[in-house]
Amino acid sequence: MTPQEIVILIVAVLILFWMIIITIKVYNNLVIKDTDIQIQQGQINTALQKREDLVAQLSVLTKEASIFEKATQTDSARLRNGGKTMAGLVATSENYPQLNSIMANFSFFQEQIAGIETVLRHERISYNTLVGDYKQYVRSFPTFIIAYPLGYNANRYQIFSTHAFDKPKFWEQEKL
Repeated sequence: MTPQEIVILIVAVLILFWMIIITIKVYNNLVIKDTDIQIQQGQINTALQKREDLVAQLSVLTKEASIFEKATQTDSARLRNGGKTMAGLVATSENYPQLNSIMANFSFFQEQIAGIETVLRHERISYNTLVGDYKQYVRSFPTFIIAYPLGYNANRYQIFSTHAFDKPKFWEQEKL
């Protein structure tokens, strides 16, 4: 081999080595960004499940409060109309602490739901940021040369609207 051929061979090997290193780096970054998005999706799903659980508990509590209120009103009306003794009215009024407890629980669940809505909003913002970064990275050079053949494309994930998941299943259930 001539010295010129040796130099060409060395340059070719260095270029090939550089291309392999770039490919590995791009692939690893794609995997990291893809995994970050999947983790963020898990965070959103966890928050959605917590909201669904809280709304279900609030629904049960609301039904219990409605039943209790109806029973209390019925008892009070029966005692007033029947001319019952003061003892019967006192017995009915003794259930008032139970109503206070129900209302305190109702307020607690409302606060919890408001808190989870804030968490969901922040999780969506984080998710959208990660997806935006991913889309930008996948479309950039030389990433797109490696990403698209490997199945990583800019349409792999969609950005959520700010109103995604706004309507809990509770609102779609039968009216109380």
